[in-house]
Amino acid sequence: MLGVLPLRLFGSEEAKARWLGRLTTGGLAAFALTEPQGGSDIGGLETSAVRDGDDYVLTGEKALIASIHHADLIIVAARTRPEGGSMGLSVFLVDPELPGVHVHDRREATMGMRGTDIGSVSFSEVRIPSTAILGRENLGMMVLHKGLVGDRVATATIALGIAEAAQAHAVRYAKSRMQGGEPISRHQAVRNLIADMEVRIAASRLLIEAAAEKLSSGKDATEAASVAKLHASEAANAVAKDAVQIFGGWGYLRNYPVERLMRDAKHTEIVDGTSQIQRLLIADSVLRRIR
Repeated sequence: MLGVLPLRLFGSEEAKARWLGRLTTGGLAAFALTEPQGGSDIGGLETSAVRDGDDYVLTGEKALIASIHHADLIIVAARTRPEGGSMGLSVFLVDPELPGVHVHDRREATMGMRGTDIGSVSFSEVRIPSTAILGRENLGMMVLHKGLVGDRVATATIALGIAEAAQAHAVRYAKSRMQGGEPISRHQAVRNLIADMEVRIAASRLLIEAAAEKLSSGKDATEAASVAKLHASEAANAVAKDAVQIFGGWGYLRNYPVERLMRDAKHTEIVDGTSQIQRLLIADSVLRRIR
């Protein structure tokens, strides 16, 4: 989502012709936004792109970048106006084969989502053509906003899948686990947990569908995406935690699936803007809307 959507919405016809086919047939794009010294403070990015004739010269470092070791394309947010704050950013399409692009060998060991390839990349005076810019110079916040809104819906969907899987494992276990001569699924305490799971999952699904409908129809999905992402990610963590509780001591062991789902769920509360950032965005939207 973070690779294809910004390219489709803001890329030149030349860029689309070069990259879209590859990215929609198995290729990967890495979205390089986070830096070693900052993540949520987009306006404080230090990676710079300085205009030099028909090119930009890109310098800086990005950290915690998903898919970076296998990326066919790197989408990079960089500062093009030193004094511009969040209005001095631009977004570029960078070929990882260009001289000066260095993908660090280290792969980060994550708590959950262990199939994700996460690492760092640095840019040392990388020359990129001006045609590689997405949108217009210094207006990269619009590109980042559109991409992140779309990806928040995708992350919410991942969270929903984790919650559904955790619930399914917990219900099957509760039906088969005998305690006091009957399956624990007949115990009120366990049934309450299962009911709470279903409420959280059902609400997440409706919020995701509402956000996806706005996104696909071209409406402003900013608030809806943040609401869906916030609720679904926190619901996934609650459901996975309760699934481990239903399994009891067995749920804490790695040969049962629910402990993995509990670790995976945490990922969704952090990426694409933490839960705290989502609350700020939602509050800002509500305060603007209600007069």
